[in-house]
Amino acid sequence: MRKSDTLSVNLILSSNLWRRLFQHPLFFSGALIVAAWAQYYSVGHSMNAAGPFIAYPIWLILSTRSSWRRYSAVYLVFIGSCLAAWNGVIEDEALSVIVVSSIGTVMFLPFLIFRLAFERISGLRHLLFPSTIVVVEWLLSLLSPYGSFGSIAYSQWNNSILLQSASIGGLAIVSFMIGWFASVVADMIDHSSGRPVTGTGLAFLAVVMLLTFLGMYRLSSGERVKRIRMASVVVDIEHMRGPVLRRVLLGEASDTDMIRHEEQIGILHDTLLSETEKEAHAGALLVSWAEGNAQVFAGRESLLIERARETARRLHIYLLVSPGVIHSGKNQFDLDAVLIDPQGEVLGSYKKQTVVPGDTNVAGGHDLPVIPIEFGRAGIAICFDADFPDLMNPLTEGMADFLLLPSSDWAGITPFHSRMAAFRAVEQGVSVLRTVYAGRSMAFDPYGNVIAENDFFESENRNMVANLPVKRQFAVGGTGSFLMRLLAMCITLANFFSLVATKRDERPG
Repeated sequence: MRKSDTLSVNLILSSNLWRRLFQHPLFFSGALIVAAWAQYYSVGHSMNAAGPFIAYPIWLILSTRSSWRRYSAVYLVFIGSCLAAWNGVIEDEALSVIVVSSIGTVMFLPFLIFRLAFERISGLRHLLFPSTIVVVEWLLSLLSPYGSFGSIAYSQWNNSILLQSASIGGLAIVSFMIGWFASVVADMIDHSSGRPVTGTGLAFLAVVMLLTFLGMYRLSSGERVKRIRMASVVVDIEHMRGPVLRRVLLGEASDTDMIRHEEQIGILHDTLLSETEKEAHAGALLVSWAEGNAQVFAGRESLLIERARETARRLHIYLLVSPGVIHSGKNQFDLDAVLIDPQGEVLGSYKKQTVVPGDTNVAGGHDLPVIPIEFGRAGIAICFDADFPDLMNPLTEGMADFLLLPSSDWAGITPFHSRMAAFRAVEQGVSVLRTVYAGRSMAFDPYGNVIAENDFFESENRNMVANLPVKRQFAVGGTGSFLMRLLAMCITLANFFSLVATKRDERPG
């Protein structure tokens, strides 16, 4: 017997053994537990780069080797692990369960599609699973009010090598590679189709080597550029939020409450300006406030901006002010950003484009501004805007060097919401200063490396200082993401037509 024949027999015996093992109740239960554990570390608070590379091959094998009764258990465990990983992501527990279960169900669709189609298609069969992941995540980002939240690519936020591929293909290429890895591993173990996996395995290995080379080259080729000391200023205003602010917004606050709130706003502004001065004296050339940290009543914004202008002029710094404008009696809390130069001149302003479900701000209708300043071109966005990657494309079009991202979070999305911004840095080739109220402030360089971080809930001093590079690095922005999504759509359609052709051939006569 030839060596190749022996190898084929051993592979068949091995695949049959694996199939029998996955059908055994104890082995099935064990695989389910491992997959759930790894899924927990693939998303949410504890996301780890290794998580999906363990979880997804197992979910995929369970998708093809389980009866429909067992498959319902697979689905429920998948959703349960997502609920555990995203526990507290929305403060309303009932709504949190509904939202996370819905997003988890959408994330599970590629596994279901693969289960239904994998034995009936040929050609690009091994690319069906990764391509459907990309297409489903694309549709989710278009239709969901939560944007790209739920993309499995975010698990790779600290995988420096693979993260660099986002500079040419955005979230899509990272999700595709995770799915392709799962497909290759699952098919090598299962080998249920009898088709050789050598070709697709070698193709996958070649692409991995290419992306590894790209990642290493991008990380090593960055020229030494000037770094600028920037500071994030965050002041605790929990006593001015919650029920108190809600009554003010609804017009239900008493005269005494209104007077007290106005007094507290005055103290808040004094504190913000005092903290700004402290950071400027420590050497910061640019200071950013957190989203909505500077509460101000509608009609009085000019008074706050005038004080900020005087402070910027006196300290000779750039200052990004992010007021939360209270429209009392209208239940409206607008979120803006204003950039002031060292001469005290307003260089530009921006109104948040997106509305977090449940928030009461009115969305702005203008693209992200890119403003030339002394040491680079500054882009401005606000918090939730960055969860919609396509909204960030003006940064590439305007050749921005860095992004100022004032934000406001809560404990349930800390720290993973800030970590998602690492992708915006790499996709757009910019440094990111994410100044966060009630969350983790983080600063990233254009390679997604964490330059500085400070957690609101773990530190008495909520300010953060970062020496950030202010020269953009290579990235194709939204064009790469679009092309990667288009490729995934073409592969998915090719597999669909293959399935239709197979069904037609199976018809009698």
